[in-house]
Amino acid sequence: MKTIVLLFSSIILIVLPTNAIQEDIPHDGYWWDNVSNSLKLGYVIGLADGYETCYSLFNDLFWQADSISESDYYNILNEYAQYVTTLLYRTTDITYGEMVEGLDRFYGDQRNRGIMIEGVLKLVRMEVGGKSDAYIDSVARRLRKEYKKLK
Repeated sequence: MKTIVLLFSSIILIVLPTNAIQEDIPHDGYWWDNVSNSLKLGYVIGLADGYETCYSLFNDLFWQADSISESDYYNILNEYAQYVTTLLYRTTDITYGEMVEGLDRFYGDQRNRGIMIEGVLKLVRMEVGGKSDAYIDSVARRLRKEYKKLK
């Protein structure tokens, strides 16, 4: 397992451009607007893969834990699965390309540029899923207020 993690980490460090992995660069609309389309697609795929990998790791860890009941195990795993599904997406609901296009549209509005990508993923999924424009606008306004407070 340690070998797999080291190999995966090495591949990421080699493949991703330096500015994509620097911790001091926030992954917000300003960052999104200045990276290539291939990096955008890679970022979205990486998020999806990361969430799926975490789900598998949780599954492995909890299955091996002696101190957790089976019902607690399934409750925790199901909560995480729901979180992943609502925050990001399942590929049957939205494609990676649609997610990139949705993020492009959202960040096309200058007012949204300071919002971190993680805050926008659920909103984009709702937009592609057919939520009303009024609802999307209300969520976007709330996100703008929240991220303005953080600065």
